[in-house]
Amino acid sequence: MQRHIKFSMGNDLVETVGFDMASRKVELEKSSARFDLAFKMQIDNYANSNKIQLILQDFRPSEPLS
Repeated sequence: MQRHIKFSMGNDLVETVGFDMASRKVELEKSSARFDLAFKMQIDNYANSNKIQLILQDFRPSEPLS
């Protein structure tokens, strides 16, 4: 069973990972809305490749701009 969600943002420039958030994946998939994200930024140095990675803490659909 999958436990995490993972997606890219900004034309695949930034990888985003939500640990233990797989149960919320459907919220992202069923909506074409924009989302507000709360995250921590870190450097991922997997396989000796340093890149920025966002660790998702929470998300919600954005409210419409007025």
